[in-house]
Amino acid sequence: MMERVSNRKRRWRAALAPALTAACLAAGCTRQSSPSGYEVISGTVGEVHPETGQLMVRSGAAWVDSGKERALACLLTGDAEVYVNDRFSGFEALQVGDAIEVIAYRDPTSQAERFVVCFAYVTRLEPPAPPPDLGPPATQSGHQPQESTACARR
Repeated sequence: MMERVSNRKRRWRAALAPALTAACLAAGCTRQSSPSGYEVISGTVGEVHPETGQLMVRSGAAWVDSGKERALACLLTGDAEVYVNDRFSGFEALQVGDAIEVIAYRDPTSQAERFVVCFAYVTRLEPPAPPPDLGPPATQSGHQPQESTACARR
């Protein structure tokens, strides 16, 4: 009798294991696709308020509604990354008229339409930086460069 019970338990476990594995795999493999809350906004810097971290971006082509330009309020937080011509900068480097592209999300706490910026990239026409002045090469008097004989020995 005891042998029958243990055999039943084994069969039950053997039958249940693949079913549970299949159910777990099916449930775990479904991808939850929710839309990203981040948006890319391109335009021109219209206003800069360093004391509050706010700036206005005059909209680019992606935000034009019926031929009218939009001004979007944006907030740069302390951890936002700002790059000007591929150089890491701060909020103070932004200037009115800069071409800007930001990655931001809509501020859920604001009544008006406002975006919180995580990343900002500014393209500004600037002359290239001058090459560094290294001065004349330093030479020692009476010092003659010696040729290497390491390759000649082989």
